[in-house]
Amino acid sequence: MRVKARLTRVPEPKRDDAPRPQRYAIKAGAGVVFLDLAKTTYFEVVDGTVWARAAGRFQTLWKTLAEVEAAFPSAGLLRVHRHLLVRPEIILGVKPLWGAASW
Repeated sequence: MRVKARLTRVPEPKRDDAPRPQRYAIKAGAGVVFLDLAKTTYFEVVDGTVWARAAGRFQTLWKTLAEVEAAFPSAGLLRVHRHLLVRPEIILGVKPLWGAASW
């Protein structure tokens, strides 16, 4: 009975429910740096390496887009081609390119 009474007086641990930025590793010289997903526009695969586009082109540690999708399952990334994964919330519009094949 005493233990139960004492446990009711123990304060609940404070939890930080604030959303944390989703980050991923990119190569930077001989080291690794972390980049926020919110600053990334898209990911593309070139010659078996996943590159991120975020105010520049950065080489990630991933080899496939499936690894990117697995790392951010709730990010809403959209695969628009077998080599391209985009964040739909940053797409402002779509326009055709001159000379591109029409569907």
